Amino acid sequence: MRAGCYAQLDLDNLIDEIDDVARRERHALQSRMVVLLSHLLKWQFQPERRGRSWINTIAEQRITIGEDVKDGPSLQPLLQDAEWLAGAYRRARARTIAKTRVADLPERLPWSLEQILAADFFPQGEVAEGSRSRTYEGASDAPHRV
Repeated sequence: MRAGCYAQLDLDNLIDEIDDVARRERHALQSRMVVLLSHLLKWQFQPERRGRSWINTIAEQRITIGEDVKDGPSLQPLLQDAEWLAGAYRRARARTIAKTRVADLPERLPWSLEQILAADFFPQGEVAEGSRSRTYEGASDAPHRV
């Protein structure tokens, strides 16, 4: 392609490769969202176990989700897809129940996308001193942007 030899391209193979890359990016985004949602659930429903490692994991997932969407704008529609987000929440809920044995977690996602991605949002609890208090680009005024 760089040499401009477009007639020699195996388009079917190229399309398959692009599809594979897109699938991996979507899977990675979903995995990050599941980890983030699971930690937010643990934060809310296990307040006695809150600690710096949970804060760090939550912050890391938010930052990486933001970077992934910035680097791959085709991922943005997934965040706006209520069904996709609900699926990520179901996985996060199941994972959290399995790890914590806390069974009375909400059946439905209890937070908005804006809250989930806001750096200063921690459900029903304060963050330890020294944490950053900012939201990601556009999160406070337009939940469809990260």
